[in-house]
Amino acid sequence: SMDLSETATFTKRAVVVIIALLVVVYSSKYAIKAGIATWRKINPPIVKPTTSFGKLPALSIPSLKLAEGATPTFSVDTPTGRLPSFSGLMPVYKVITPGVTQKYEENAIALASKLGFAGVHSSISSSAFSWKNEELGTVLKMNVVTRNFSIESDWKTLKDKIQIATCPYPSEAKNVAIEFFESAGLTLEDYDTLTTKLARTDGSNLIETSSVSESQFTIVDFFRSIKPGEYLYKILGPNPKRGMIELVISGKKTDQNRPEDTSFVGGRYMFREIDKKNFSTYPVKSVEAAYQELSEGKGSITYLKPGNEDFFATYTPIKPSSIKIREIYIAYFEPETLPQYLQPIFVFEGKAFSNEGKEGEYIAYVPALSNEWIK
Repeated sequence: SMDLSETATFTKRAVVVIIALLVVVYSSKYAIKAGIATWRKINPPIVKPTTSFGKLPALSIPSLKLAEGATPTFSVDTPTGRLPSFSGLMPVYKVITPGVTQKYEENAIALASKLGFAGVHSSISSSAFSWKNEELGTVLKMNVVTRNFSIESDWKTLKDKIQIATCPYPSEAKNVAIEFFESAGLTLEDYDTLTTKLARTDGSNLIETSSVSESQFTIVDFFRSIKPGEYLYKILGPNPKRGMIELVISGKKTDQNRPEDTSFVGGRYMFREIDKKNFSTYPVKSVEAAYQELSEGKGSITYLKPGNEDFFATYTPIKPSSIKIREIYIAYFEPETLPQYLQPIFVFEGKAFSNEGKEGEYIAYVPALSNEWIK
């Protein structure tokens, strides 16, 4: 029989052996797991696109024209000096077409009244009405089925009607704009980015200003995004700097002095409901193929402004000699007319340079889906 010291020695050895066995079991388990993870990384499972909407309509993206004879050379000027990599599949979403409700005309008239247009309306068509604010010269045009609308400004009337230096400061203007749409019962769901600009008018156009002290208007633009998985994607309209929801807030009228006397003298509300549950995945062309299309002049230039030019100035074709692409990302494109589907695009942002060394901001879109899935 074992004495106490032998028993203690045996127990110690047994514990050491058990610990050693556990270490072997767990480390081999971990090694197998790590091995599987590495193998999966090298050989990812092939996820097939569902393409359940079939071939999709081609995106119609308006493009700014370059001056005649312009053949700029393109270069990639990203932080890494290379084109980034993207997912090979992207979801395409169905856009909901609004149905005609029984009281759609009544509802449109009630909405116009909430927006400050209480007078008699004129019919533009069977589905569109317009109202005029005689005092400010502004015109509201509304699609009575979708309740999407635009408020058109009469800069000639507004030039002498609105005091300089009385429009709201940008941070305040954002809250005023949110309140304007929400109090009219209009959704701002997913509109997570708001930008502002300051302006005055010369009687025919808006002129960009840099401080409230020289401004008559604060313009608020709303931008939305969508999050199919872990990444957030912007939804952009034909002009990436202009929201599909926008409000022009004026300063006080010349005959008023109360702080609450701001007016809403321009803007638009173009909201399309995206059916987030009704989507299908489609193959995306490689970023190299999209860049190739861009450099061959097949992209749509959606923003091009010489460095010091007024934001509101009418675009005049320019002749860049080179374009450096600084940033590339995937977004979704929302056209001016109601689309059937929300489709992804590649966005190329950078600088355009002229032979004289002048530079300007450059943004272009290239449809992202593989061409074989486009009608």
